[in-house]
Amino acid sequence: MYAVIYDDKVLVGPMNWNRGMFQGALERKGVQYPVPRTVPETLPLIIDSHAKIMKVEEVRPEMNPLVEYYYGPLWNITDDVVIANYEIHDSPIESMRYNLKQVAAQERYRKEVLGTTTTIQDQLVTIDTARGARDVFVQKYLLMSSGDTVNWKFPEGWLTLTKQDLGSVVQAGNQYIQSCFDWELNIAEQIDLAETKEQLLAITIVE
Repeated sequence: MYAVIYDDKVLVGPMNWNRGMFQGALERKGVQYPVPRTVPETLPLIIDSHAKIMKVEEVRPEMNPLVEYYYGPLWNITDDVVIANYEIHDSPIESMRYNLKQVAAQERYRKEVLGTTTTIQDQLVTIDTARGARDVFVQKYLLMSSGDTVNWKFPEGWLTLTKQDLGSVVQAGNQYIQSCFDWELNIAEQIDLAETKEQLLAITIVE
């Protein structure tokens, strides 16, 4: 990262080496200088008594982007390098709430498609709860007559299902999906009630 310095102030940067941006910034200050197309071997690049191009070192403390943001940069210009210091500030409480609700929605979806289990014909079977798989269960159930049976392969093996059996599968899947949405609603309500960053971070969203 590099910056154009003019009278000990950052004119443009920090950014990757960009001849056009650097030259344009200098020209706006009335400085005509053919900025090299690539990074010169020696830096700082002294242009005149006012202007130079220097390497930038960024100092970014670790932060939690869900509830914090970087403020800066705050500049420290030395003889050899420009230090870009960033402070950590708390985000507005509404931004924190929004970010955490997004995490909750992602976690709910992960849970939603994870699958669940139910007992059919005295056998514990795993139900695929991905959205496409749920549609297959429902469509098949709706097309079956009361006396029909259908061969169905679960991860645990094959079963011959009656319409009642398949209805139990659909119901178990629906109950599981509803529990996932109920969980997300509960988390959202906790988030809305929280009034500080500490209270928000105390809410367990991802185990």
